[in-house]
Amino acid sequence: MGVSHIIVHEDYHHVTFYEPFNDIALLILEEEVELEESGYSVISLPTDRSIYEEGTTITITGWGRMGDGSRLNTLQKVEQVLPDQGTCLSYWKGVGLELAEESGIPASVVEETIASGWIDGMLCTGTPPLEKQRFWYGDSGGPLFVQDNGTWTLVSLVSWNTPRWAGIEGLYDYDMSVDVLFYVDWIRRNMV
Repeated sequence: MGVSHIIVHEDYHHVTFYEPFNDIALLILEEEVELEESGYSVISLPTDRSIYEEGTTITITGWGRMGDGSRLNTLQKVEQVLPDQGTCLSYWKGVGLELAEESGIPASVVEETIASGWIDGMLCTGTPPLEKQRFWYGDSGGPLFVQDNGTWTLVSLVSWNTPRWAGIEGLYDYDMSVDVLFYVDWIRRNMV
């Protein structure tokens, strides 16, 4: 089954220092999927923040690279825990300041980026240290989901994490993904 077209968020863009804003797109299939015949089912979109509580276990699946750079031909799965989002924002601000200093970027760029709403629409995942149990290159766009009262719900989509080349101690502490609840209205408006 093919994709007829892709709807990229109209405000998607990379910022100067951190990773993308509005890192979400919809793939519109060429034809409707007959779920009963396919053996697949639909995952639910989130309706409220109750499944986003600190300590909630989420499942991540993807086809991306392994930590050693190799690729496998089988879908990989890992579980992470949602951390306190405020702690994560403080963490990324600290990482940003450290990277800025090493790169000669003024600290004001980091402050402005965070103040501009960079974190809006993003969700931190993982509990430090995340040396092996995380998403990686090639997993982007993949699902992070929870089972809530017997229903699978899409919580977020893989976006980015810290590159290994950065070389800063503790830089593997949190991954960032797209907060699907933040974009539910956009998703519904663009589903055809």
